[in-house]
Amino acid sequence: MPDVGSDQSWATSQLVEFLGVLSAQSDEASALRAGVERVLESLDAEIGMLVVDHTPTVVVGLPPGDPRLAGPQLGRPTIGVRSAPSRSTSRTTSSPGSR
Repeated sequence: MPDVGSDQSWATSQLVEFLGVLSAQSDEASALRAGVERVLESLDAEIGMLVVDHTPTVVVGLPPGDPRLAGPQLGRPTIGVRSAPSRSTSRTTSSPGSR
């Protein structure tokens, strides 16, 4: 049986590290980008975005104008698996954000 205490300790450590990265940023835009980058790192993902009011606010791993940055699905909470050209499958997750 896994040690629940060590899992909780790891999660707490990850949260403290995440908050430390955010608080070290000099402005909101830098903090948002750093937050997205840290989440991508923890998920071992290469592409991610923060969507606020159906608009990509922070985009990591996609060039400006990429067609995946537009569409009716932005901002809808989803978790799933999709095909990706560079890998056989990729995990996807999103949740709505608001300000």
